[in-house]
Amino acid sequence: MHLAPRPRSIAARRTPFVRLAALPPLLSILVAAALLMWTAAFAQAAPPDASAPVIMEAVTEAGTQANLPLRDELIHVEIDGQHANSVVRHIYDNSSGPRLEGRVRFRAGEGTHVHGFAYYNGARKIVGEVFERQLATQIYEDTVHQRRDPGLLVQESDGLFSFRVFPIEPGEQKRVELMFDQWLVRHGETIELRTPITRQNAEIDVVVTDPRGVFEPQSPTHPIQVTRSSAGRIRVRATQSNGQVDAFVLRYRSGAPTMQLGAAVHHDPGEDAFVLLTVAAPSRVEPSQVAVKDVTLVLDRSGSMAGEPLRQAKRAAAQVIGQLDARDRLNVLVFDTVIDAAFAAPVPATPVNRRDAVEFIERTRDGGGTDIAGALRAAFARQTADGSRTRVILFLTDGMSPSTDALEAATADQNDVRVFTLGLGPAIERPLLSRLAAIKRGRFTYVDQATALEQRVADLYASIAAPVMVDVSLSAEGGRVVQVYPPTLPDLFVNDEIKIVARVQSGSRLRFAMHGRRGGRQVALRQTVVIGERVRRPWVGKEWGQARLDHLLDEIALHGERPELRDEVIALSLAYNRVTPYTAFLAIPAEELSSDAAYTLAQARAQKQALMQRHSDAAALASDGGSLDMMAARSVPVGGASRDFSANVAASESPVDADEAYDAYDATPRASEARSGCASCSVDARRGDAAWLLVVLVTLGRRRRTRR
Repeated sequence: MHLAPRPRSIAARRTPFVRLAALPPLLSILVAAALLMWTAAFAQAAPPDASAPVIMEAVTEAGTQANLPLRDELIHVEIDGQHANSVVRHIYDNSSGPRLEGRVRFRAGEGTHVHGFAYYNGARKIVGEVFERQLATQIYEDTVHQRRDPGLLVQESDGLFSFRVFPIEPGEQKRVELMFDQWLVRHGETIELRTPITRQNAEIDVVVTDPRGVFEPQSPTHPIQVTRSSAGRIRVRATQSNGQVDAFVLRYRSGAPTMQLGAAVHHDPGEDAFVLLTVAAPSRVEPSQVAVKDVTLVLDRSGSMAGEPLRQAKRAAAQVIGQLDARDRLNVLVFDTVIDAAFAAPVPATPVNRRDAVEFIERTRDGGGTDIAGALRAAFARQTADGSRTRVILFLTDGMSPSTDALEAATADQNDVRVFTLGLGPAIERPLLSRLAAIKRGRFTYVDQATALEQRVADLYASIAAPVMVDVSLSAEGGRVVQVYPPTLPDLFVNDEIKIVARVQSGSRLRFAMHGRRGGRQVALRQTVVIGERVRRPWVGKEWGQARLDHLLDEIALHGERPELRDEVIALSLAYNRVTPYTAFLAIPAEELSSDAAYTLAQARAQKQALMQRHSDAAALASDGGSLDMMAARSVPVGGASRDFSANVAASESPVDADEAYDAYDATPRASEARSGCASCSVDARRGDAAWLLVVLVTLGRRRRTRR
């Protein structure tokens, strides 16, 4: 995505510095300083940090790169139970000369899903619609070619989205708005919201509503102001971080007890109902409840793991070995296309065996390809038949290999071994690792950077060490429950949570039970769910829709694209207003469309309308009218109200309307533009200093010519 300026010749690049030698000493110093400061002024145009929450780039119509600083960042989040719906508004400032196309990559975070996109032309809000990706991209490119006003948002990977907006006129402050939602996993009694920020002075407003109770809100990243209206409702505001951070983090304690089956329902008259069930494990257990385990570590040593990834993997493995209980047994396998094992089978975790295992790991060198299936078969073959012990495989890789062979290896094993997969870096085959863990009742963990691997492995093992409920299953009486996700329920470990979504086709009073073994005994957690004629909690239905989409996309990734799978993904994406690899948001004013594009869009909208009639349940969710749903283009005037965003949203005790809250914000530049975190302010200052030096140079030059 990074576009470098057109290269000049070597002579042209060297000329200014070569000529310095011919200038008087004072002028040489001033010219050198000016050139250095001018270079620093455009440092922002260098390739940005790929791991940053927001990567901003801009391209002129001539194809050269320009600066597009982010002037303001406003974030509003509404949390209902554990479902978070976020609105992020960015204001980009084209302070350069030419008109620009803005290109932005936004890292919302793992498990986030964009369901809204809009930009502003002055006071007018242009709201995006979901179309097939190929169609949306083609219309965008054709419209840009005609120098008109479109916007496009696509998904690059899980939690990573990119959007393009054209044109951004000289001197224009272009406002862009994204909406995304996510499920906040509960760890014990604690719920955590983590939302990305780019500016250290981003204005943040969070409303938490939870009838179970909201207690002890705190943030390790920001000073916060908390307003409580009831035991189950708080508002949190923040405007300045504690330092250089890339996210706002809010933690609070839920009043719901652990090991209790909770439920949320959505039902529109005449449609299937949706139900969401959760159970959270405690954050700690008694030492006597920690299971005796056979732990097998399987480490990828292929060539792609060379350097820091393999070093971090070795450290993480050694740390796990050091945490084993004296009653546990261990083994270590390393693999590329060849598999080597420390022991023929898991051995007692004695000091001598631990030392030998660590030395085996330290001797490992990188090289070769990646054979996931072969490594799995070898790990399964080295398990013992002792059914009294929990058998666990921790499988770490950063690469890919054929999915079919690996899935066959997992399904062929009948020894009830739990597999926990860890994927390191962007090259992993996420659907495969996720499905392998699901088949073997484990968990998949994604680690984006090698430096985070040791801590993520430590956190994972801390949970694995204490299973709370194993062999988990779900039953329902009193109605017909279909399309349950996940299809196979994982074990429940300490500090963990299980979430289940399903459609209810019949029944008004359902009795759910989650069965499993706890401490060697059969137990059941029960919950009666009443399906009323009209129960409004649309996010429950959207959670089911996303789970269905994720399942279909995994099937395509694992077994190849089939027309029926592709068509259902597109249909559900359009019906549930979701960006997927097959769909994108297109935002464009009607008057900017060419006649051909207008005709194409009219056909697409007609097809979408027919599809919504077939998916009337999803259409009912979309027509909820909630403040965070943007379903059709509309013009919204920008008021000249107080520039303090938090003041505009803090007064009401009723649910916050995000559009009203944000549209009350005056987007004109603030006097305090130079507050910390403004990525462009120091660049502007350097430009000013460089310009001052150039004025001095010109003046001295004129004086020199006058004396001559």
